[in-house]
Amino acid sequence: MPLNSALNRLKAASYGERSGGAWNFGKYKVPEISYDYNGNITRLVRYGFCGQSYTCIDSLNYYCGNF
Repeated sequence: MPLNSALNRLKAASYGERSGGAWNFGKYKVPEISYDYNGNITRLVRYGFCGQSYTCIDSLNYYCGNF
């Protein structure tokens, strides 16, 4: 279930799995995606299950520039 910004950029999402004939969308979430003014992703946070616990599995910051 994506959430888009006014510029049609993906801002958040949740996704899941089908089990027993029903969808479970609560297992994995992407609550934060940020962009710079050019549309490049600058931040991405993802939560999901790791073993038996629900935790942050990715917390990434991206840099686009000269190195």
